[in-house]
Amino acid sequence: MNKKLFISLPVWMVVALFAALAVLIGAPARAEESMVDTVIKELNKESKVIEVPIGRWKMAVVKDESCLDPNFVPDKKWKAITSGSMFPMNDTGYWFWAKFKVPETVEGMPVKGSKIFLKAGMERSGDIYVNGQWKNSFTHFDGEALLTINAKPGEEYSLVIKGANSTGGVVFTKAVLQFSAFTASQQEVNQYINDILLVRNMMDFAPDKAKWTKMLDKSVSLVDLAARDGKDNKSSWHR
Repeated sequence: MNKKLFISLPVWMVVALFAALAVLIGAPARAEESMVDTVIKELNKESKVIEVPIGRWKMAVVKDESCLDPNFVPDKKWKAITSGSMFPMNDTGYWFWAKFKVPETVEGMPVKGSKIFLKAGMERSGDIYVNGQWKNSFTHFDGEALLTINAKPGEEYSLVIKGANSTGGVVFTKAVLQFSAFTASQQEVNQYINDILLVRNMMDFAPDKAKWTKMLDKSVSLVDLAARDGKDNKSSWHR
């Protein structure tokens, strides 16, 4: 770049150019973000995770969005299918619907208070809705949606996935429910992670963002991962 031209640029443009250059060369993330992300990643390493396939689904060609109503009940036009099925390419895609009722136990573990995710795969792309609310757009095997962080046996969830493929057939590759956080300490850790993420997501709207950033850093710095891994005590992992 010509030196005279560079000097004549407005200050804001010079700053923007340096910012863009920093991104391109992989400038390191802010220390506070790295600390929070690292601790959350470690805390998310559950001691026990159980995956249960959702065996029964109903399928229909997309015509409207009536199936997104949590009280929707499929009629005879909806075909019973299982994950792993393949369907011919069309212009609108397909709806896949299932109803899930939280059980008392899964593989002998009490489900009350646990965390439940829906994990899904669709070739080529999909959208996940839980109780009528959009949760996630994904491709291939990356579908994921949180159902609850505090499961209550008997609760019901309406699960809907919209699958599409503009280059070939639609393949509903997988659908499983992932249960975790079975113990009291895991459930408290899970609530702590949820609170931290909520605060971080709201910080951009706070006039005193620096204050909240320092509070988050202080909080995660007090997490004792060794104590979390070694004891099932509600107060041991966070000093």
